[in-house]
Amino acid sequence: MVDLGSLVLLMSIFGWRVAIVYVVLGLVIAVAGGTLIEKLHLEEQVEAFIRNGHAMDVPQEELHSKDRMQYAWEQVVSTAKKVAPYVLIGVVLSFMMGVTTLSLPSMIMLRKAVKPKLLGIFAAICTMGIIIVGYFFNAIQNLIL
Repeated sequence: MVDLGSLVLLMSIFGWRVAIVYVVLGLVIAVAGGTLIEKLHLEEQVEAFIRNGHAMDVPQEELHSKDRMQYAWEQVVSTAKKVAPYVLIGVVLSFMMGVTTLSLPSMIMLRKAVKPKLLGIFAAICTMGIIIVGYFFNAIQNLIL
């Protein structure tokens, strides 16, 4: 519900106060929705390949602070060079498309990780959250005007 495109758009149209309220309410809805989903014990609704994933312990050599900083910097530069073009294209596309929480691409992506029941609950929670936020903004607007 809270993405950079929406935040920039809201800030440019309505100002930073509305954008901050949007971010706070989006985070509250996300935490409340996540808590509700957890309380419903829907773990079996997550696809098996995600639930059955295992972490790997990889032995690492000891590095001193200077070596760590040099290694970290090299990794940052390497990753930035690889990712920068895609980030730029992604930002241009995100502004053009205005993809938000309940968009078809988001639902398709989420469907790869969760089963339909959990996806439906997620969509319902987000829909209710969006309606509540819209009502909240409408109520504030009526108070101001």
